[in-house]
Amino acid sequence: MKNVYEKSNCATVYHDTSSSPKVLTIDFGSVNCLCNDGRNRRAEVIVSYEGRCRGTNSMHTISFNDYYVNDNQVLGTKTVLNNGLNSDGKINFSIEVDGSIVKSNSTDTIVWVSSITSTWEEGHSTTFNWLDDVYTITGNASGVNSAGISYTINITSPLRMALNCRWISSGAIEVKPEGKLKRLVDYGAGSCDASATITIAGISFPIVLP
Repeated sequence: MKNVYEKSNCATVYHDTSSSPKVLTIDFGSVNCLCNDGRNRRAEVIVSYEGRCRGTNSMHTISFNDYYVNDNQVLGTKTVLNNGLNSDGKINFSIEVDGSIVKSNSTDTIVWVSSITSTWEEGHSTTFNWLDDVYTITGNASGVNSAGISYTINITSPLRMALNCRWISSGAIEVKPEGKLKRLVDYGAGSCDASATITIAGISFPIVLP
């Protein structure tokens, strides 16, 4: 069965439940359309999925079909697998991303590749209240920024992310840009605030996150 939904002035959503895996297609049309967040989009975002999000071994994959945001082309995939309960009895997810953005000037490409585990620490029992959800994130990433500089990121202390807070509340990451010294970013001990600390070559200084 294939359902069609009109969700905004820009996007039409197609939901094919007869296929395996099932497929959700968000189609922004063949020409740029100004969306509610102020960004122009065109073409398709495709989500294929098997099982329900909370079910063990359920999986969904996000991909793109000639998809552009503000004339920047978005490429790649994101796959989320529900691993079920860990040894502490908490649901955890493996999340793999292999993506890139080809800038509209056609000379710069931003690359992001990551492999992380997200553990649902709090809020999983309150199905319809996402504001009490808390996750911890472990893993690593690498990429190339818009200036063409490659880098690696390793999470050295699990990142704690509460959905009712816009910042990471605790944990630390190690960032190594190509040809530069490592940076250790420490997000603090658990407070929901914009404060963090960067340490380079043994020298630490505070920063304010955007």
